Amino acid sequence: MVFLHTDASDSKFSICTYYIQEKDMCTYLFPFAKVARIPFGAFSEENFQMTVTGMAGHLIRRLNQMSTQVFSQRMQETGYDLTPVQFAALDAVCSSPGLDQARIAAMIAYDRATIGGVIDRLEQKGLVTRTINERDRRARLVMITGKGQRVYKEVLPIIRKLQSEILTGLCAEEQRQFLRLAAKAVHLGSDTLSDGEE
Repeated sequence: MVFLHTDASDSKFSICTYYIQEKDMCTYLFPFAKVARIPFGAFSEENFQMTVTGMAGHLIRRLNQMSTQVFSQRMQETGYDLTPVQFAALDAVCSSPGLDQARIAAMIAYDRATIGGVIDRLEQKGLVTRTINERDRRARLVMITGKGQRVYKEVLPIIRKLQSEILTGLCAEEQRQFLRLAAKAVHLGSDTLSDGEE
């Protein structure tokens, strides 16, 4: 096995780590057990374009990473202790006071099994309270507190502003188009998944 030196500044080639020469073929070994067998001498940029980088799932994951990073930075800078999902839950409670936890989970597309932990942390911060639902004592209704209303009103402009930072590489019209297409994909995708589950 021979070490293949690559320019670290070239992300397309730096992913190739080792190669093994055999007669008229070379086997190129990549991180994460990716292997490519290419005729000897045919090493080129076109041969080593990573497949995943153009896939919707990968791009959505990267965009989510960027979104979370921007959100966390702005919350830290402004002194608010909120995560994206905590804000989403707070937004749901503000818009529809008296929801139970299962309904909040549905509204923000969050796992019902773990929404309790999100509400726990909001309650610990004094932003919401929970009471037993008299009509269904197994459920607890979530209400926003005075502090919760104040924090929500203060952070909402900050969170609205950072949305454009997440899509900073797009012009205003492209951002509007992206949001339209993303909303369409989520809406139709949710319908398809629901149909499949039935």
